Amino acid sequence: MAELLPDRAADAPKGQGTIGVVIPGYGHPQFLSEAIISACTQEIDQPLQVVVVDDGCRFPETGKVATNLMERFPGMLYYLRQENTRLPGARNAGVRFLMSMVPDLDAVFFLDADNRLSPYSLQRYREVLGDDPLVGWAYPDISFMGLTWGEEGFDTRETAPDYSKLKHLVGNISEAGSLVRADMLRQGVLFDETMRYGFEDWDFWLTALDAGYVGRRVQHAGFLYRRRPESMLADSRRQEDELISKMRRKHAALFKPRNVMALEHREAPYFALVLAGTGDILLTSDPQADGHCLTREEFVALVRRWHHNRREFFFPDSLIILTQEQWDQMKAQPQYLRWLFWAVKEQPGNYHRWLFEARPRPYFEGLPADTPDMVNSILHVSAEGFSDLLRDAASDDEAGPVEFAPAVFQTPEPLVSGQTAPRYQSLFASLEKLVEEAAPKRPRVRHAGRRFAGPGAAACRLNLVDEVCAEEGRKPFPVATGTKRTLVAVDQDILANKAKCSRFVWLLEQLREAAEEVLLVIERGKKQDLAGLHPETWLPLVSDMVMLDRVPSGLEYRIYLGRRIYSLFTLKSKEDGAILARSVDRVITVGAAAFLEVLGDARQQGVKGYVFFDSIFADAGPLDSEDSAKILAFEHAEELVVCDNDEMVRALAAQGFPPAKFIGPQNFFDMLQNQ
Repeated sequence: MAELLPDRAADAPKGQGTIGVVIPGYGHPQFLSEAIISACTQEIDQPLQVVVVDDGCRFPETGKVATNLMERFPGMLYYLRQENTRLPGARNAGVRFLMSMVPDLDAVFFLDADNRLSPYSLQRYREVLGDDPLVGWAYPDISFMGLTWGEEGFDTRETAPDYSKLKHLVGNISEAGSLVRADMLRQGVLFDETMRYGFEDWDFWLTALDAGYVGRRVQHAGFLYRRRPESMLADSRRQEDELISKMRRKHAALFKPRNVMALEHREAPYFALVLAGTGDILLTSDPQADGHCLTREEFVALVRRWHHNRREFFFPDSLIILTQEQWDQMKAQPQYLRWLFWAVKEQPGNYHRWLFEARPRPYFEGLPADTPDMVNSILHVSAEGFSDLLRDAASDDEAGPVEFAPAVFQTPEPLVSGQTAPRYQSLFASLEKLVEEAAPKRPRVRHAGRRFAGPGAAACRLNLVDEVCAEEGRKPFPVATGTKRTLVAVDQDILANKAKCSRFVWLLEQLREAAEEVLLVIERGKKQDLAGLHPETWLPLVSDMVMLDRVPSGLEYRIYLGRRIYSLFTLKSKEDGAILARSVDRVITVGAAAFLEVLGDARQQGVKGYVFFDSIFADAGPLDSEDSAKILAFEHAEELVVCDNDEMVRALAAQGFPPAKFIGPQNFFDMLQNQ
């Protein structure tokens, strides 16, 4: 997690080149002299060059202030005047001037004309920036002056005590008054001069993230920000939705579901696996990915820090209490793990005991409250429920017993088996002990003049992770690996047919050459035991699987070109499918699977959909096939149709299907290999 990583900045080597300061000047000549003097009188052991960029200011005093001070700081202070380009253009002009004039430019600080620096500021910034080339900038806690809440004229805002990419996608945690490594600027990371109405600094940092850089916090930076009611930031808030939408489109790669889930896994893991009896806690957002292993003491420290300030610090949304033996048993059947953890995420309520049973047709559901305890179970506690337990433990009032609602996850071979009653009871004892150890002893104290003002941890999940990676009111499928992933959707009837299943296994073997992980979605329309679908042939070839329900084809249909197009997915299955599609790089339906109904949603997320429709998967001839009619109807969402049947290709093309969208099987696999 971001909060648990050590800060390597404190003892970093100092830079040897020149430090530049860019001060845009427009409309505030009464403050400009303070900014210039504070920049030119820095106590720093590196050469210093300061440039004031007069951005077409209508007040002649702006130029007079700068030129007068040039006599006081000869060879250090420079003055440029240009036609008005607004703040982004003025900053870029200053950067370009410094880069052309100073060959050994080491870093650049952006100081607005109404702000100022303390004498020690740039030295402190440069120490924190360090020499790691991937640390692109050092950002401050912001000490406000002017219009403030502080009784002594100052109050300080902490936007990100530990730098977090996840938080930076939700809100701007880096003030423009930061020290930026010159090499990052040389790589073309500059301000977008079309961002003329605010949030230009947030957009600048997102551009830096796109280029592979990260920031680092400067404590006690001595940066003073003048707050005014008519500031540009206040004006940008009136256009916030429009500006944020523009930035998300521009930096689309940062907001892709796969990237967001990977960031959550690294910085704010969703699950905490409390391994009863070992003292270890595993933090992860993906049960098939390597997680962060904490000792009991480290986790207790994390709990207390989060409990005292839930808005500031990330904490897992789900605690799963289980033994190491149970966890090892689960990992022995990895294809079900992500499906299980998704079910845990979405089960309503704060306290659950998950039961594991053998059932030939996998499924999960909540159970009646009076379901007896079963030893082959694990416990789940939500973060909200855990917080309630901590409050109860810290209070003098005696709390009543917690009721754990039962839920079941059933598979042909149960994920957990052979447990004993004492082992099961040890889970409750382990949770009770953890609550006792982590119960807050005293409130966390923050200086009255310092406040946290960054994006809330809960907002990062709700407004970014859930919004980008799931449907409204739903939770993302728990995948955080960066490997190539292909979703393959198939009707269970194909798997039940031995000849078709054999061809399907061949298809999976080809796909595994082009993808490291295959998510198999099996569509089930009637009761069918998994054993009848020949799982021994295809299960070893998939990384994870989910079964989605479909309805009898005669229930709902639409007419397209005089032919019936049946809607086969339930509303929930279609929603499930749209969430699953966000967790992969491509979707392939075997024939006209119900998953065709999801390809439009997948396409909106940048996930391409393909139809594998060779002869063995066709249900009938080209003119009377329900499958071909459906493939034709969803042509707008299909990237390509893989077909080895020339008659079928001609028939669909004659009905308006673009011939360029057909591809042969071998050409298709060759294409995937090169993607």
